[in-house]
Amino acid sequence: MVVNKTIFRYFLTVLLVTLVLSSSVSMVILSSQMLENTKHDMLYAVKLVDYQLDESHDLKAQVDALNPLAYNDQTRLTVIDTNGEVLADSGSEEIDENHKGREEVKQALSEGVGYATRYSSTVKRNMLYVAVFNKGYIVRLALPYNGIFDNLPTLVRPLGVGAIMSLVIALFLSKRFANTLTAPIQDITTQVTKMKDYRELEFDSYKYDEFNIIA
Repeated sequence: MVVNKTIFRYFLTVLLVTLVLSSSVSMVILSSQMLENTKHDMLYAVKLVDYQLDESHDLKAQVDALNPLAYNDQTRLTVIDTNGEVLADSGSEEIDENHKGREEVKQALSEGVGYATRYSSTVKRNMLYVAVFNKGYIVRLALPYNGIFDNLPTLVRPLGVGAIMSLVIALFLSKRFANTLTAPIQDITTQVTKMKDYRELEFDSYKYDEFNIIA
């Protein structure tokens, strides 16, 4: 029946749009939560590094040794003094640029802990920074960060499975609702055609009151 197919397509379209929107919102919310978890883990790692550092010894050697153990193999560890000068950095290149104006450094100096996400001109990529001010210097940990795309591999499978299950349920419910809705219409149409032969019309009691009023 044409009406049945039209109603089915309409409700399926609405359900698909709702599914896409809800999946997108869920991905953004979960990604945001994962970012907060990453910040928390990085802060814990920075504090451990800060505890291990001994300013009376070679900071560069200590930073190079601690960086692989700080978080993962993509991190960059930096020690900065209160004037913004880089005392030690785990990168191979020497950094001469003053860091006092960096967001995470300013926040760490004023609040003890600082966070920032921005493009790094040193490593040529977006980075997530967590800095801690203690013992007269700042220890900063940096990690490559590309926003929600960093979490896509982790989120795709559970959200994909959920989306497929929701789609199957949506198909079933849409078909069932379309059949339930069009059955009274089809019956009323059949009864109305009897008027051509001047036969008595016999309407059933329908599930929807609006159709009972018509009947």
